[in-house]
Amino acid sequence: MYTRSLKDYLKSLKFYFTPLGVMSIFCLIGFVVFIKGTTTAISDLFSDVGKIVGETSIQFKWGEIWQTIWGAIKAVDWSGGIIAGIKSMLNKDWLTSTLYAALGDVFGDLKDVVDQVMSAISICVGKIATYFVTALVLNLVGIVVGYIILSFLVRRELTQITIGKLLLLSFIDLGVVASTFIIANLMGKLWGPLGFIFFLIGIVGGEVFSVLEAFWFFGRGKVTLKELIKPKNVGFLLLGDLTVIAIGIVLFVILFFVVNPIIAIYLGVPLVELTTIVIGLTGETYVLEAIGYDKDEWKKEHKKLKKAKKASKKAEKIEKKALKHKEA
Repeated sequence: MYTRSLKDYLKSLKFYFTPLGVMSIFCLIGFVVFIKGTTTAISDLFSDVGKIVGETSIQFKWGEIWQTIWGAIKAVDWSGGIIAGIKSMLNKDWLTSTLYAALGDVFGDLKDVVDQVMSAISICVGKIATYFVTALVLNLVGIVVGYIILSFLVRRELTQITIGKLLLLSFIDLGVVASTFIIANLMGKLWGPLGFIFFLIGIVGGEVFSVLEAFWFFGRGKVTLKELIKPKNVGFLLLGDLTVIAIGIVLFVILFFVVNPIIAIYLGVPLVELTTIVIGLTGETYVLEAIGYDKDEWKKEHKKLKKAKKASKKAEKIEKKALKHKEA
């Protein structure tokens, strides 16, 4: 029973690159949207300021403009790490001062029209913020879509249930996992240790919920709930899950030290998803084993049912045709 989680985890590692690939696609789309949108917003800003100062025919030397902006980016204090540097760049004051300096290089002194220029810059900064949020949303969508696809693949590998139940259970588990992380995060903001305590309670609760969920969908009438939720059995399941979590943490720590923090987080997200899904399926595989589920036998029975349904539909069609022929 204890080794079930470990076996399931090792079996599922082959799907690691699937959510990573999905995330990468959405991340690339988000990056393109942000870069293209930002460059368009800055181009529009220079055109608008040209109209304000009455120099609409000026030919912008974009190489020099981007060089000014790039110089401001290099001047940011990056000693605190990449994330701290990016936060500084996303600060409204930094964006405003950088864009104003770049405009000054092109149009000269803007003191006489400073209010109009600052208004135009504010609009530009708002557009950049919108594109940044859009890129973030696309990244979050990539994480969610990757999780759903990964859950689908892992569940099919470990349980081989029908598509309908598979999708339903995947969405239920996604809701439970997301709720646990959100509540743990909120509690952690109130008091750091409280978030960690709730997370541990969530693991235990998630284990029991997984067993109850699997019992409701698969075990009713085949095994008693009392037999399934024996403290000893749940304890071994929990121990296996904690071992899987420990392996996931170790792998993430290795990534953190081998590469920089941002890449570690990026590569670690699919690992967290995989670990979470396997943990969520432990109870399900436990219940399926308890009711004598055999994957190969299930496939055979499923194929037989499909053939029987096809044969039944074919017979109905032939019968309908025969009736129509008699009526004619």
